[in-house]
Formats: sequence, C-alpha cells, structure tokens
Amino acid sequence: MKNKLNVLESFLLAMILLIGISAKADTTPQIDYSEGQTIYVHALNGLHLRNFPDKNGEIITTMGYGDALRVSEDQHFDSEKTIRSGWYIGRWIKVSFVGLEGYVFDAFISALPVPDVGYELGDCNDPVSAINAYIQNELDVVAGADTLLYRVSDAHIKTKILYVLDEDHRVIYSDFDNGYSTALYLQNTRVMDAFNLLRGLFVGCEELERLMDEAIFIKDKGTDQISEIKAEGLLIKQSGMEVQVKCTYRYQSTCHFIDLEN
Repeated sequence: MKNKLNVLESFLLAMILLIGISAKADTTPQIDYSEGQTIYVHALNGLHLRNFPDKNGEIITTMGYGDALRVSEDQHFDSEKTIRSGWYIGRWIKVSFVGLEGYVFDAFISALPVPDVGYELGDCNDPVSAINAYIQNELDVVAGADTLLYRVSDAHIKTKILYVLDEDHRVIYSDFDNGYSTALYLQNTRVMDAFNLLRGLFVGCEELERLMDEAIFIKDKGTDQISEIKAEGLLIKQSGMEVQVKCTYRYQSTCHFIDLEN
C-alpha cells in the first residue's frame, strides 16, 4: 500500500511540474508575421536590411526610425531561431522595403505605430501626458467608455475609465487623490516593443529620457526573458501576449503663502 502511495505521489508531483512548465511556456511572447503585414522600425538610430539572416550579412540599405516595411512571407515563431542581443531577444525575418528585399532583426521592429515627433506633450516631465498623446493620435477607440467611480469620501474620489481600442488594445485612465495614471494594454506585443515605443515617444524630453536610461530590467526566471521594466512613474509588464504600459504622475506637495496685508 505504501509503495502504491509513493507511486501516486510521484505521478502527481510529475503532473504538477509539467503544468508548471507549460504555464511558463505560455508566458513566452511568440510573435507570428503574415505576408503583406506592415511593420515599423522602432530603432532610434535606424536598422540595417541585410542580404542574409545574420549580423554578418551584407548591408543592402539602412532604414530610418519609423520607416514602414512589408513582411515578405508568413513567418511563424520558432524558439530555436531566437537570438539574444543585450536585453533584446529576436529573430531574423524576411521583409521588403522600397523595392528591396532582405532580412531584419525583429527585436527592433513592431506592428505598433511609431510616435510622431510633432506631438504636443504638454508637461515634458509627465509620462502620462506623453502616452495619452500617443493613444489620441495613433490608436482608434472602437468601444465606448466603461466608467467606474469610487468615492472614498467627499474629499477623496477615484475614477477609472476604460476604452477598448483597435487591435483589441485597451486603456484605463485613472484619477486619484494625489495624481493620475494611464494604463495601456497592448495585445500581441513584447515587453521590449513597449520599451522601444516609449524611448521614441520621450525623445526631446530630458527628464523622461532619464527615466528610460535608469530603468530596471527584471527577467522571468522560467524563460530568462525580460518580463518587467520599472522606472519612477513607469511600469512595463509582460503577461502572456499582452503588455501593460502604465504611466503615473503624482502632484508635488507645495505650500502657498498669502500676504494678508495686500
């Protein structure tokens, strides 16, 4: 009887381990590309188009930040073909650009539209202002607002407003006592795609550029890939094929002195 229990315990333990491994595998971003799909260069310094899927391949041309490419053929994710380059993990894919065909390293491209440098960002120290400008200019609302209002007391009101955007992206705008935040949920996106997006969005804003330079990268222990990036007022977090980009702005505490004699 004891032997049977040991066998059963071993079997259950093996099943738990397998489930755990499967759960980890599901968190690994797996980007597929379709023939004719439009993707964009998110490398601020540009990206090489090569004649062979290797960093030593001959450079055909160099594409600029924001250039649009066309995927040449259906290309499915294959973990064995992924390559690590610093914090980035990607693979070579075949694309066409202004009549030229070649290969690019996909860690620096994305289907997400590239930010327009002409945005009016308002307060250049406010990451929420920047992400809101991007959403307003580049992502279309496809479903009306779902508003949640939390009243803690007459003096403390918290509001959350949810919008559904194109490509099944979502955004939640929040207001609270000492500030406000925007949480953008991007589908079929990798955490470094969102990081590249914000780097481009924050160009020209010294304080926001500093945030990106000081960001902390956190690896998932099961996949050894970046799963979370943190900075002051900023969170980028991978969950399966969805990435949360949350920007928060908190009001500064200030004291105002009034001269009662004037």
